Amino acid sequence: MTGPTPCKIASFSAPVALRPRMLSPWRQLSSGVGYISLMLCERLLEVEWGHADVVIKQTFDCILRNLVGRREIIVDLRFNSGGWERVPLALASHSTDSTLQVLTKQLVRQSDSLHTQTIEVTLTGGAHYTGPMAVLTSDATIGAVEVGTLRLHTLPNTRSFGRSICGALFNPLYFRLPNGWRSAVSSEIYQAVNGQIYKMGGVPPDHPSAETSASAFWEILEVQLRDAETWLLVL
Repeated sequence: MTGPTPCKIASFSAPVALRPRMLSPWRQLSSGVGYISLMLCERLLEVEWGHADVVIKQTFDCILRNLVGRREIIVDLRFNSGGWERVPLALASHSTDSTLQVLTKQLVRQSDSLHTQTIEVTLTGGAHYTGPMAVLTSDATIGAVEVGTLRLHTLPNTRSFGRSICGALFNPLYFRLPNGWRSAVSSEIYQAVNGQIYKMGGVPPDHPSAETSASAFWEILEVQLRDAETWLLVL
């Protein structure tokens, strides 16, 4: 496979230097398996204004076109501090051929009149990948990208590897304390399609690995990647 084709992201008003904060590195591993690392899910809504959805779609469309022909893909979500839910959901919409429910949201209040919001992923235009997918997660898989993890976890062709995600599934309600400090509390309950609420505990992987440590940090990360790669190659 030749080198990746540069993604031509539409030129809007925001400085180009800000756009790569969301862009996801991708490549082909030596085994031929495709690899996508999603490391951040924020900033584009702020810098691109109303064009954010267009830029997000263009990015994942370009990545999957570069990986066309790959029978297997690894999606690495292990070090993602969250941001905007629409980013991982956009990736999920390029990985399905039908509309699927991801989760429901409800305000943290006991009332029969409170509206329950259903979050779905629908098929989008452009490049798609519906083949075998391995998803790498860790306790540094946080916030918005956890929604994407829930979505990918529901796909029959997907298996997860690594450690349980953080369990910080919530929309924050921000406030300021009398001393000037800013803080936030969880304002919504996220419930997965299987009825589980993964706040605090996090979604466990299908294939858990040893916990990382200071003495073997990089070695364990490499084992997680190789375990995912091995699973894909024997299918």
